[in-house]
Amino acid sequence: MSNLLQYPKFQAFDSDGAPLSGGKLYTYIAGTTTAKATYSDRELTSANANPVILDSRGEAVVHFRGRIKLVLTDSADAAVWTRDNVEGVPQSKNIRFVDAAEADQGAAGSGNSLKDLIDDIGTSLYARLIFRHDQGAANTTTFTLSTDETIPSNIEIEVDDGARIDIDTGVTLTIEGPVRAGAYQIFSGLGTVDYSASPGLWHNEWESGGSGVKIASLELLSGATVDGISDDTLLADDAADELVTEHAVKTYIDNKLPVGFPATWLAETPPDGWLERDGSTISRNTYADLFAVIGTKYGEGDGISTFELPDDRGKFPRYWDHGAGVDPDAASRTGSDPLAGAGNVTGDHVGTNQADELKSHVHEYEQSSTRTDISGNGAQTTAYSSTNPDTGSTGGNETRLVNVYEMPIIKY
Repeated sequence: MSNLLQYPKFQAFDSDGAPLSGGKLYTYIAGTTTAKATYSDRELTSANANPVILDSRGEAVVHFRGRIKLVLTDSADAAVWTRDNVEGVPQSKNIRFVDAAEADQGAAGSGNSLKDLIDDIGTSLYARLIFRHDQGAANTTTFTLSTDETIPSNIEIEVDDGARIDIDTGVTLTIEGPVRAGAYQIFSGLGTVDYSASPGLWHNEWESGGSGVKIASLELLSGATVDGISDDTLLADDAADELVTEHAVKTYIDNKLPVGFPATWLAETPPDGWLERDGSTISRNTYADLFAVIGTKYGEGDGISTFELPDDRGKFPRYWDHGAGVDPDAASRTGSDPLAGAGNVTGDHVGTNQADELKSHVHEYEQSSTRTDISGNGAQTTAYSSTNPDTGSTGGNETRLVNVYEMPIIKY
């Protein structure tokens, strides 16, 4: 889901109330000075420049995910205002109500079955479907599902206390989006709920009361069941009645690693969300968050729309000397940025390089010889000589430790 600064576009004005033509909107991760990417489309595929340049009406289309920090300036970079922890307006096609009177929520009905509404909304726009109960606390409202159905990630469902999604035997309801419901039962029947792709938490109470509903795919890839971590105060919000899906765990861990985090990988294809540190030239728009972290330190690409990754293939890492004096040649380290002085990428700075080298030393030995010549009249002549030859060449192509290959990767 993306958020949109609206109405229906983001618009800014100067102190006289005139549109801020040519104004600049700088965007950062909330609470930081680290640049955050925004986009011109709801699918978050086409990145905006940072700053976003406002048109003659002071407008721009700005989509983003989560919270954001905004700094608005005029065209000359004079500050207008700063706003932090901004939440945009989630884009909704509408809020729709599922009709409990439909005989099968997984089949086409009169227009308001679960399937009808999902097909009408599609998979790109955000929407909320409500399973409503309005018949009093002593009763329940049943929504019968007799055919497999998938609720895509762009659709959030809200289930009232007293509403029941009743799933028939052999039928699976796959939920990929978030669920809004309290600690009360929302499922019944003998079918299956596949909640593995949902970003939210699972409440045990949702299938309590002996409903018989099976919860599918709530297992981590490592083989550890979700129940084994349900009391983790960070992942389950310190609530014993909440279970964490595999998707939620992956998202949590992924969000704890900052963009630009380096690591190594024991396969020849990087995992999702990571790139090999192979010196490739990549898009500043597509990888805007990574570009905001490393910039052109490792190469400026075409100088306009691309930049370069570090190229760490075949190299050993060395921790930054940072003035400690352990690296005697720190001042002569070289960088790869073609822009003179940009990023300070030569000398004692992160990202610089050193060629291979042996520390200066001497291998020599003394060799002496004596020669005696006897002339025809019996006279003897003795000559002495001394040389210091080298020891000759031995060894291979480089000086190295015992080592193993790993792929160097970087998070984007």
